[in-house]
Amino acid sequence: MTSRILVVAPAWLGDMVMAHSLIQVVQSRYPEARLAVLAPKSTLQITELMPEIKERYLMPDQHGQFNLWARLKLAWQLRAQHFDIAYVLPNTWKSALIPFLAGIPKRVGALGEQRYVLLNDLRRGVKKLPLMVQRYVTLAYPQQTFLESTPFPTPRLVVPEILRDTVKQKFALDLAKPVLILSPGAAFGPAKRWPAEYFAAVAQAKMASGFQVWIIGGPAEVPLGKAIEELAPLVQNFVMKTSLLEMAALLSLADQVLTNDSGPMHIAASLDIPVFAIFGSSSAQFTPPLGDQVTIIEKTGLECRPCFERTCPLGHYACLKEMTPEQVLARMNQ
Repeated sequence: MTSRILVVAPAWLGDMVMAHSLIQVVQSRYPEARLAVLAPKSTLQITELMPEIKERYLMPDQHGQFNLWARLKLAWQLRAQHFDIAYVLPNTWKSALIPFLAGIPKRVGALGEQRYVLLNDLRRGVKKLPLMVQRYVTLAYPQQTFLESTPFPTPRLVVPEILRDTVKQKFALDLAKPVLILSPGAAFGPAKRWPAEYFAAVAQAKMASGFQVWIIGGPAEVPLGKAIEELAPLVQNFVMKTSLLEMAALLSLADQVLTNDSGPMHIAASLDIPVFAIFGSSSAQFTPPLGDQVTIIEKTGLECRPCFERTCPLGHYACLKEMTPEQVLARMNQ
């Protein structure tokens, strides 16, 4: 009987949200099992919004250091918990090392980085699946039983009401007017960031139509938040004022979210609220936001996109700049 399962989580926030599809499938296949997650600091906190996860362990990955002693210590700790299965989502060698050292009997993961010994249920052909989320979910099924047409649940993060109330009180939020949240950042690079002045123009128009507008983000979004605030002074700027969980709580209060292809985009989509997702150099064909109220906004007809580059190789950023605020507003107001 399978009683304890460990999920080794990815390091990118959006990928962690997509991993919730796998977690839901694992829980449904092993309803009596207790699920735990091993994740880096960047993604561990968001798992608190995944009801299936009962235990959390921090991956010792500080500052990109391998830290063998910390990994051995953690593996010994996990060995004492007697896990039955480990699902290793990242494709790296080091992500599979701790489950191996912990002596977990069944270790499932995709072929990659010569992990032949570390994983004993090694999956080939995973990269043939078109969506990242499918590449995760297939690991939950026996070999070669998951097909491209196999249905899977979309991520469904759950924000506790007590967290929502805490955020409302902390920021003295007035929800009498509908809320538009802007998420102007994208950790990958500027080729995924719609211009700040375009976000500001949308903010001005939506406030004129009766909305209040909030901006969210972390340290990298401080300049973007200030730029939007200068052009649209009545916005509420929450950049760097929230934890990740508080940011998710703010998103759960929104009536609309306008976002780049980013981690917050995936969080918002999982909360079943209207999300308008702008794609520049990237493509929604591989890692789309997964939700029932998602609208993809992208520039079509450009031979150079998607290029998947951090910065525009041609220097013009046409995939972003040629999507005007007026065009985006038209999509949002349909």
